[in-house]
Amino acid sequence: MHVLVPIDGSEPSVRALSLGIGLADRSEGQLDVVHIGDPEAAATEQLLDSAREQCEEQGVEATIEALPEAEDDSRLHYATKIGGQILELADERDVDHIVMGSHGRSGIDEYVLGSATETILDAQTYPVTVVP
Repeated sequence: MHVLVPIDGSEPSVRALSLGIGLADRSEGQLDVVHIGDPEAAATEQLLDSAREQCEEQGVEATIEALPEAEDDSRLHYATKIGGQILELADERDVDHIVMGSHGRSGIDEYVLGSATETILDAQTYPVTVVP
């Protein structure tokens, strides 16, 4: 199974990464971990280092990377654009499953499903596990 886990450093994404690692390990599959944001930012490097450590602790090899936000002049909400970019990445990499946090770091109330997650669920393209 090819598993894609988008991360942003929020608690739900940390838990999603743990679940994604387990799925990839049990299925002897492939794991891709991606952060969409500024690849040059110090916070991004810390986030990726933390993901690497988590994968290494579980003995799972993964492709871990940061991708810049796609340039888009539309008036779409930021998180909706990120959700679309995650779906494009899933298409390009032919993933079987997406595991992601229920909401990110954008200050959204914990009781509201995050827009990026909602975009991916609405597409109904891939099996998705949403982790609170």
